[in-house]
This record gives sequence, C-alpha cells and structure tokens, in this order.
Amino acid sequence: MTTSHFKSFLTTQEATERLVGDTPSNRKRVLKAIKDGEIEARRFGKRWFIPIRAIERMELNGSDID
Repeated sequence: MTTSHFKSFLTTQEATERLVGDTPSNRKRVLKAIKDGEIEARRFGKRWFIPIRAIERMELNGSDID
C-alpha cells in the first residue's frame, strides 16, 4: 500500500519562487503582502507558512503582489 504525501503549506521562500522568483527583495515583498493581508498565511513561531491553495488561487487569478 502506497501513501501519497503532499505539503499543505509552503515556506515564504517556496511561495516567492512560485509567485515572482526568489530574491531577497521579492521575499520582502511577499512578507509585506502577508502582513498587509493580501496573502493568507499562518505564523508558527518566527516563520510564516502559506497554504498552497492560496498560492494556487493567486496563480489562477493572475494576482500580483505590490
């Protein structure tokens, strides 16, 4: 029996790679969008995690972060 495992959340680096390309300045843009409520995310300790469904929605809608 095989079990399929998949991630439900992405790190800010992984989300940045999928949305705009991973550079330090783009990562700051993603963090600002999270803090401004433009991107749904959860905080665990000091780290932010973004649900994959939120990133997929942004990709489908063609949403861009400012």
